[in-house]
Amino acid sequence: MIYFWLLLYNILYPFIFLMAIIFSVFNIKVRESILGKFKALSMIRYNSSLFNGENNIYWFHVSSLGEYFQVTSILKLIREIDPAIKIVVSFTSSSGYKYALNDLFDVKFYLPFDFIWVINKALNIIKPTKIIFSSYDIWFNFLFLAKIKNIETTLTSLVIDDNSNKHKTVIKSFYQTLYKSLDSIHVVTKRDRKNLKKILGIHSENTKIFVSGNPRVDYIHDEFKNSSKAIEKL
Repeated sequence: MIYFWLLLYNILYPFIFLMAIIFSVFNIKVRESILGKFKALSMIRYNSSLFNGENNIYWFHVSSLGEYFQVTSILKLIREIDPAIKIVVSFTSSSGYKYALNDLFDVKFYLPFDFIWVINKALNIIKPTKIIFSSYDIWFNFLFLAKIKNIETTLTSLVIDDNSNKHKTVIKSFYQTLYKSLDSIHVVTKRDRKNLKKILGIHSENTKIFVSGNPRVDYIHDEFKNSSKAIEKL
C-alpha cells in the first residue's frame, strides 16, 4: 500500500506545488515560505560544515511557531542531557522561521520542497541521526526516504479526535500508511492513543506509542515561572 500512496502523492504533489506558486502571488506569507523553500538547499549547503563532525544530529520539523513551541521543552531537555548533539529545525511557514529565535538549535531553515531528489540531497548533506516531526506536518517523501535510509523517525504531540476525518476509509488508509512508517509516536492523551490504534489496526503492535502529554504546556509553564522570577527581582 505504501507504494500506491507514494505514486499517487508524487502525481499530485507537482499540482500542489504549482497551486502554491500561484497563491504566493496574492499572499505574502505563502510567498515568503515559497522563496524560503527555494533557498533551503543553499542554506543547508552553507551550513554543511556543521554536519561533517561525528556528533549526533537531530532534525526537528515543525509547521509554524505554535508547533515550534510544542518542541521547545524537548529541545531544552536534549541540551541538558547531551549538549554535543547538533539540532537543526526546519519550518513550513514564515511565522515559525522568522520568530523562532533562541539558542536551542544550531541552524534553522525552511523545509525544502518535498520532491524526492530535493529531499534526498538534503538528507545526504545533513545525515541526521533522528528526525522528529511535530503534530501533523509530515511530508510523505521526507518520511519515505528517511525510512529507506534507516533514519529513526518520531512524531510528537499527536492529537486525533473521535470525529476526525482520519477515521474515514480512504483517508484512514493514507494515514495508516503514514503512521506505521514512523518508529515511534507520542500522543497527547490516552484517547488519542485509542484513536491512533484504531487507525493503525493490526500495525499498532509494531509501532511504539507513548502518551506524553502536550510539550507546549511545559513550555508555557516554564515561561511563566521565568517571568515570575523576573518580576520578583524588580
